[in-house]
Amino acid sequence: MRSRKSAKRHSPWHRTGLPFVLITLVPMLATAAYADATLSLKVGGDDIARPHRVDDNAVCEPCVPPPRPGDAITEYVAPGRARRDRGPMSIILDTHAGKVDFLCDATHRYSELAYPVKYDKLPTTDFQRRLGDMVDFQVTAPATKTPGQVKQWKVDVFETTIANGLREQFRIQVAVAGSLPDADGPLLGLLEILHEVLHHGHGWSRFIPFTTGVPIVWEERERQPETEFVYREEVVKIDSGELQAVRFRIPEGYTRVPYDPVCMPAR
Repeated sequence: MRSRKSAKRHSPWHRTGLPFVLITLVPMLATAAYADATLSLKVGGDDIARPHRVDDNAVCEPCVPPPRPGDAITEYVAPGRARRDRGPMSIILDTHAGKVDFLCDATHRYSELAYPVKYDKLPTTDFQRRLGDMVDFQVTAPATKTPGQVKQWKVDVFETTIANGLREQFRIQVAVAGSLPDADGPLLGLLEILHEVLHHGHGWSRFIPFTTGVPIVWEERERQPETEFVYREEVVKIDSGELQAVRFRIPEGYTRVPYDPVCMPAR
């Protein structure tokens, strides 16, 4: 019969336990280190922003003017969370907390919407309510989804043409990279929310065939009788690196106010 001392000396765990633990932890640490990312975007297309004017009945001025070609946008993405900054305006989606926050750094105010967003509960005008289903977009040309490449990123490109009862017509292109483990988060979901808020819940995001992935290009071409206006956002750089949780929180000293799409524009 073997002695207890001999059994201990020849135990496989005794000989390999520490290296086994280290080997197991290394992939886990590597995964955690590349779970977050910061994306830099540029606005392109046509300068169709109208002169800034505030309605006499408005309760506030917009936190940020309409985007113009050359504007910079910064997006932050982490598991379950995404943030988008342009000028003094920030928008944060936190799927774990079940909310979307609109922050204005210029006024130190913020508004909060429950997530998933109930678009029929958003503030709207009597005129918008009377339009009803006329503003709902429908696909008017066969949609396509093809592989492609934008800069160094391999993407799937979705294209289609949509229109509504008001004869507003857009040619849409959305290019999504689906294999970026360092940018795994609900960034695409945030862009879809902002698009629907912009169109009071009557937008075309439901036609996008992607549920995950990183949007590299978001382009809308609004067709007019003799021309078209283009709005385009394109990622120019992605930096991997851990983001502090405070990046996705409301700063101290901010005052919560009811959501107003004029005060806190979705675009």
